[in-house]
Parts: sequence; structure tokens; C-alpha cells
Amino acid sequence: MSNYLDLANQVKEKLLSYQNCAITVACVLLDYNDFPQASATLLKSLVPFVGYAPEEKLMCGSAIGGLAALSFILSEKGLSTDDIIGNVVGFKRSFNEDFNTLVCAEILEPHLQEDGTYPLSAERIETCNKTVERAAIIAQQIIDLI
Repeated sequence: MSNYLDLANQVKEKLLSYQNCAITVACVLLDYNDFPQASATLLKSLVPFVGYAPEEKLMCGSAIGGLAALSFILSEKGLSTDDIIGNVVGFKRSFNEDFNTLVCAEILEPHLQEDGTYPLSAERIETCNKTVERAAIIAQQIIDLI
């Protein structure tokens, strides 16, 4: 069984170096589950999300990274596409229950400034820490059930 506290600490630590929620969650999950080659590949694949701005109104990067790693790992475990999709729906439902949305800008709305920016304050960093932690744990809990 997984050590979820260790996983949570790993994603929060890596967020400091990667400075990107999607890359952080995906790479930590893949490394945690012994897929270092996939982690290196996905790191390159998620480069478009570096510098991703919440105002683009896209899905939270933590959810994107969690879904990318989850899909890969479940595929490697031999699940069918339908089974993977069922687990992806479960991941999105759980993440949405925790944050009441999957959209980055909506999660970060309390940090929105009058000029339309989301400054990298201590409070915003704490919010992002919560999203990477929950995305990684939700995905790992699904993986552990397989």
C-alpha cells in the first residue's frame, strides 16, 4: 500500500523545482510507480503547460498531470480503454468534490487581483500545494485499487 504522506511531500517538494502543476503531478506519480522513462517522456510532453496562465480558463494543471499519469499507468497495468475512462471519470469526480471545480481560474479565484492577474503569493502557493497533493493522492488511490 502507498504511503500517501510521502507522496504528498514529494509533490509539494517537486512543485518548488518544476514550478508547474501538471508536470509535477505527472512526473512524481510516474516515478513513484516505477515508470522513470515515462516520467521523462511526459515531462517533455507537458512543456506546453509551463507558464500556463489561470486566466486561460483551462483545467487545473494538477488534474491534467494526474489524469495523464493515471491513464498511462492504468494502460501499463493492462486495463481496457473503457476501464481507464471509468477510472478517469472517478478521478475527475473526486477532484471536483474537493475543489468544487476542475478549472484552474476558479480554484485560484480568491487570489485574483483587480488587474486580472494571479500573483504568486504565499496563499496562492498553498492553494497550488493542495491541488498537486490531492491530484496525486486521488490518482494513487485509484492505482492502488487495481
